[in-house]
Amino acid sequence: MAIELQPLEQFTIERLVPLHIGRLDVSYTNSALFMTIAVVLITALMVLGTRRAALVPGRWQSVAEMMYEFVADMVDTNAGHGARDFFPFVFTLFLFILFSNLIGLIPYSFTVTSHIIVTFALAAIVFIGVTIVGIVRHGFHFLRLFVPEGVPIVLLFLLVPIELLSYFIRPFTLSIRLFANMLAGHTMLAIFGGFAASVGLLAFFPLAINIALVGLELLVAVLQAYVFAILTCLYLRDALHLHLALSSLRKRNLSMDLASAKMIGAGLACIALVGAGVGIGNVFSALINSVARNPASQSQVQPFAFLGFALAEATGLFGLAIAFLILFVF
Repeated sequence: MAIELQPLEQFTIERLVPLHIGRLDVSYTNSALFMTIAVVLITALMVLGTRRAALVPGRWQSVAEMMYEFVADMVDTNAGHGARDFFPFVFTLFLFILFSNLIGLIPYSFTVTSHIIVTFALAAIVFIGVTIVGIVRHGFHFLRLFVPEGVPIVLLFLLVPIELLSYFIRPFTLSIRLFANMLAGHTMLAIFGGFAASVGLLAFFPLAINIALVGLELLVAVLQAYVFAILTCLYLRDALHLHLALSSLRKRNLSMDLASAKMIGAGLACIALVGAGVGIGNVFSALINSVARNPASQSQVQPFAFLGFALAEATGLFGLAIAFLILFVF
């Protein structure tokens, strides 16, 4: 029996409580429900972790303190002196994205961050807030952020527009990065899950890949929350200190240390992920062409297509495993 795959159906917005104010639709949707769930879970974690604070922390207090110290260290390291005032904002942002991403991995739930309107709203809040902080802190001197120091005047006519463009596309890159990762990951999980359900006894390969992808998506969910928060800290550093961070960077010794070498090695190992993506694209293309030319051959071609998927994904996962070994073992 053929199973119809609809991998994008999981992202459909559904009205749970229809509500209109004039012509404005303000219905309570499944997206709003899971945002509420994320906020309730975060609040419960913080309340349970701090309600009975003790010198020897319990489980909930340990989790709450670990998250607190992690984000506090992120703010101090990346946003610089005077950024602790913005710690509550970064902490709330990080936990909201993290919990929304993790909740989306639960079967039959809804991934809030897979919608561009949600991620763009978060990015717009960061962008507008950082800009206001910069203007309030420095006044019109904030415009110096777009004028690189030590550059000949002739080159400023080229570099200033580039700096302006790079500044104003921040909310778009910040939102698209999170949205695209969540959308692509959950779509791939749905596709491989559908394949596993449709091929019967040959489901071992796509099922094994799907299990590996769940682990990868768990990593991506945490990593994307971290990336969003750390970029927010870097934008805050620009607004608070203008070119101070860049000036101090130029004075540092730029010789490569072991940590830098490990990061480069891990990045090279991750190139295998790109190869896996190209391989999957080629397998899809070959499968579609074969079925289009001879529809009767679909049942014969499918096993080989799944084997190609498995090999391509195995290559990517092998590269990811090597990258982790380089970073955390060697």
